[in-house]
Amino acid sequence: MNVITNRGDAKAFKLDILLKLIDVKGTDGKTTLLHFVLQEIIRSQGARAESVNKNAKLDSKFNEHEFKKQGLQVVAGLSRDLGNVRKAAGMDSDVLSSYVTKLETGLDKVRLVLQYEKLAMPGN
Repeated sequence: MNVITNRGDAKAFKLDILLKLIDVKGTDGKTTLLHFVLQEIIRSQGARAESVNKNAKLDSKFNEHEFKKQGLQVVAGLSRDLGNVRKAAGMDSDVLSSYVTKLETGLDKVRLVLQYEKLAMPGN
C-alpha cells in the first residue's frame, strides 16, 4: 500500500479507516472509495462474468445494477472467507514461528533420509 507516496510501503492500516471509505469521493463527486474497493474485490475474485462484459454496451443503470448484484455476492462471501480471522488474531506469532521452525527442521531431516535412501538403492 502507498508504495509511491513519501510514506510508502505501508504494511497495515487501522480498521477504523474503513469507516471513511464512504466519505472519500472520486473526481466525479459520486464514486466513493468504497465503490472502488468493491469493484476491485469483484475484479480480483473473478465475479464479473463474461456476460457482464458482453452487455457492457447496455445502459449504465443496468451495469450499475449488475455490479451491485455481483458485489453483494462477493461481499456476502467475505464473512465465510474471514471466518478464521478472529482465531488467527488470537494466535501467538512466536509460537507459530517456532512451529514453522520445527517443521523446517523436520523437512530437512526427511530430505536427508531420502538422499541416503536414494544412495542405498541398488544401481546407484
